[in-house]
Amino acid sequence: MYRYSFVILAASLVLLIAFPAAAFNQQDLDNFLATNKCKECDLSGANLAGMDLKMAIVIRSDLRKADLSNANLEWALLSECNLIEANLSGTNLRYANLNRSNLTRVDLHNVKYIGDSFENAKLYKANLEGLDLHQNIMIQADLRNANLKRTNLDWVKFEKADLRGAALQGASMKNTLVNGAKFNESGYEYAKKHGANFEPDDRMDTD
Repeated sequence: MYRYSFVILAASLVLLIAFPAAAFNQQDLDNFLATNKCKECDLSGANLAGMDLKMAIVIRSDLRKADLSNANLEWALLSECNLIEANLSGTNLRYANLNRSNLTRVDLHNVKYIGDSFENAKLYKANLEGLDLHQNIMIQADLRNANLKRTNLDWVKFEKADLRGAALQGASMKNTLVNGAKFNESGYEYAKKHGANFEPDDRMDTD
C-alpha cells in the first residue's frame, strides 16, 4: 500500500515539473496594471478579461494561458511575447503590433479586431478563419498548418513567410505579396490562381 502511494506521489511530482501550471508574478501584474507597461514580465494565467489596455506596451513577456477575452488592446505593442493558449475571444487587437510573438495554436477567429503586424510571429496551427487581415504585415511569419479559410488576405505582406500546410480554401488573395514565401503544392497553386503577386523567378518552396 505504501509502495503504491509512493509511486503515485512520485509520478505526480514528475508531471508538475514537466508541465508547470501557469502562474503569474503578482508584482509584475500590479506594475502592469498601474503603468500599462511590462517588460520581461510573468503574466501567465493572469485574468485581464474585459480590461482597457489600450496602447499597452508589453515586451518579451509570458502571457501563456492569460485571459484577455473582451480586453481592449487597441494600438498595443505585444512584441516577443508568449501567448500560447491565451484566451483572445472578443479581444480588440485593432492596430496592435504582435511582431515576433508566439501564437502557436492560438484561436484568433473570435477576436473583435485583429492586429496590424505579425512580422516574424509564430502562428503555427493558429486559427484565423474568416478574419479580415487585408494589408496586414506578416513578413517571415510562421503560418505552417494555420487555418486561413475564408480569410481576407488582400494586400497582405507574406514575403518569406512559411505557409506550408496552411488551409487557404475560400481565402481572398488579391495582390497578396508572397515573394520568397514557402508553400506546399496546393497552397502555391491556390495563391497563383487567386491573384497573389509572385516575383517572376518565384517557385514553390517546400524545404
